[in-house]
This record gives sequence, structure tokens and C-alpha cells, in this order.
Amino acid sequence: MRVIISKLVNMILKKAGIMFKNLQKFPFGRIVAVILMVILALVVVISIPSLGYLIMENILAPPIWIVTVEKIRSVLDLSLWILITIELIETIWIYFEEHDIRIETVLSASMIALARKIIAVRLRDYDPLMVLGMAALIVAIGWNYYLVRKSHSDCNKSDGKKD
Repeated sequence: MRVIISKLVNMILKKAGIMFKNLQKFPFGRIVAVILMVILALVVVISIPSLGYLIMENILAPPIWIVTVEKIRSVLDLSLWILITIELIETIWIYFEEHDIRIETVLSASMIALARKIIAVRLRDYDPLMVLGMAALIVAIGWNYYLVRKSHSDCNKSDGKKD
């Protein structure tokens, strides 16, 4: 069963890679990748001082040194946005260098985005079906991440390498 799952995941990854490898034939794809990396890097550079300002504003706002749940949510929201942006830059960089998309990076960015959504919103304001959908997404993304990691570790073991 483990071998079948491993082969299935590898097949899906190879099929997905074909779509992205077609972009490397055109210099336009490389130009777009560079422009995206520059824009996202600017977003991170602008966001980090904003995060520092937000933290200081929340700490120094009356009542001083008392942090509420809303203040924590706003800081975590911006922090997770920065992490998501960094993951996207890493994905584009790997594509730019290796002409390959690392599914682990995409899955980890999606897990961070989903965690950000759950932390930043009040779940009681949502329909129970929406909360159930978010839970299903967490399980699906987590399971996919597990399968991909397992597939890579199985491939490395069969090649005689360590993970």
C-alpha cells in the first residue's frame, strides 16, 4: 500500500511539473518570476517595519503593557502574512533556479495561510458548515503534506540516502 501511494504521489507531481516546465521555454516566464520576486520582497520589506510599529502601538496603547486578544490577533495576522509571502518568494526562487515547483513549499504556504485565517477570524461569526469546511481543508492539506514527505523519504531510502 505504501509503495502504491508513493508512486501515485510521484506521478501527480511529475504531471504538475510538466505544466510549469513549459514556462521555462519562454523568457517571458523568467521575467514574470523576477518581477514577482521583486514585488513580494518589497512587500516583506515594507511589512516588517509595519509589524514593529503595530507591536509597539499595541504595547504602548492605554492601558500600557496590557495586551488584548484583538491586539494579539492583529499582530499574528500580519506576522503570518509575512511568512506566507516569504514562502511564496521561496517557491518562485526555486522555480527560477531549478525550473521545478516544490510541492512541500506550496503545501506549507497553504497551511500557514489556513492557520492565519483561523487565527485572524472569529469562528463563532461563521456558519458551522464553513468551520467544518476549514477543518476538512486542514486535514486534507496535512494529509497531502504527510504523503509528499513520506514519498520523498521512501524514495531516498530506496536510493540509499538519508532524509
